[in-house]
Amino acid sequence: MDQLDRFIEHHRKRLILFLEQRRNIPANKNQALEFVDQVLDDWNRELRESDIPPLARAEMTFWFSLYKLESLAEIPLDRPILPFEQMMFETAEQCLSLLSHRQPLPVIYYASRPTHEWTDRELSADEICGSQRFP
Repeated sequence: MDQLDRFIEHHRKRLILFLEQRRNIPANKNQALEFVDQVLDDWNRELRESDIPPLARAEMTFWFSLYKLESLAEIPLDRPILPFEQMMFETAEQCLSLLSHRQPLPVIYYASRPTHEWTDRELSADEICGSQRFP
């Protein structure tokens, strides 16, 4: 097992636990967001500069699921769940199944690896959107 596989496997187990309790994620917002931040911090520290293979669809499942967890944590609790938020919960259920069975992410979805040290500083508009300006 290489460094990338060890990283994914280490964090996959806890991500699965969060997704199993997906309906409680908004109520446990701080725990979920701390986990997301920890994964990103670990990525930046352990693998960001490493020579790792190109992104595979099975790895995309992990990143897509992590980003879905972050989105679910941002759902407000002070109002009913909106239809698109309900769809996010349903997608999280699919993520759980894919992640649990180590399946590749379906081609209708896409995810990428983190590319910046998100937690260390604010990014400029040029870094987020590129330096190309449109009229």
